Amino acid sequence: MKDKLVRLEGTKSLAEKFKRLCVKGVYNRNLNHPQGRLVRVLFSNTLRVIHNRELTDVSGRLLSYSSFCLPGTTKCFVTSAGDFFPCEKVAGIERLRIGDVRSGFDVERIIGLLEEVTQIRNEFCSACWAFRLCRACFYHFYGPSGFDKERMSYFCNGIRKETKSSLKLYCSILEENEEALDFLALP
Repeated sequence: MKDKLVRLEGTKSLAEKFKRLCVKGVYNRNLNHPQGRLVRVLFSNTLRVIHNRELTDVSGRLLSYSSFCLPGTTKCFVTSAGDFFPCEKVAGIERLRIGDVRSGFDVERIIGLLEEVTQIRNEFCSACWAFRLCRACFYHFYGPSGFDKERMSYFCNGIRKETKSSLKLYCSILEENEEALDFLALP
């Protein structure tokens, strides 16, 4: 328990350092500022998702696989045996094998995986307040024997906690300097 508190305090102090540097406009002037490169790396990816989110009404809309990588296009992991997987995190989970060096990509399997994930997200994620900011992927949904609801639930709880903390940090930075996070904007 004491170890968790120490880590939490360490994260809070890093978040405060990141906030101070953002509010001062340091990252808008120099992304590789030597004093804050580490804290920028720690917090930028999560805040970039928030900053660049789609600002539209999504009420009643079904979810898609938009936060997922498209297997074989975004990333592809090739095992030493020549098998293709969406990424290194899921290598070895046969259900997520998407082809091999001899036959190429199995497009039908890729489409089937995307349809399956879309169905899972529509069933389990549509009521979640964080779904538009969620960064869950195949790794979070699948275990060695296929879709794993317990695994998904475990990761979803963590993702919601991280998203809540990130939203608090994001808002607190912008309350002090509306332009502080301009460096997160996608080109």
